[in-house]
Amino acid sequence: MVAHAPTGARFRPRVIPEDDAVEYVVGRVSKAAWKYRARVLVHAPAAKIAAKIPIPVDIEAVDESTCQVELGSDDPDRLALWMAQLDVDIEVIDGDGLAAAFDRLATRFRRAAGGASTM
Repeated sequence: MVAHAPTGARFRPRVIPEDDAVEYVVGRVSKAAWKYRARVLVHAPAAKIAAKIPIPVDIEAVDESTCQVELGSDDPDRLALWMAQLDVDIEVIDGDGLAAAFDRLATRFRRAAGGASTM
């Protein structure tokens, strides 16, 4: 075997922050891929929510019992369904598409329950 000199186009390496390379890569790979983003107020402690969410998201404690979560998906309907599985109360702060998706999901669940109302 004989080593060959490289030919073709070259690239300039990007500067990666030395303080947190993992955070840099995770932010570029996972969060950048979301087509849809939303911010929600979650009525649960930040640590509890961080333990329930297996993907990298931004979680900011508001106080001991609430936090704000910025997350995303390719589809607001799937995001609403996924958020419902956290089994905690939430409020949409930013993300009209997510609010509409929760409304569609609630309608679908009411139909599945035979139109039963809790009011």
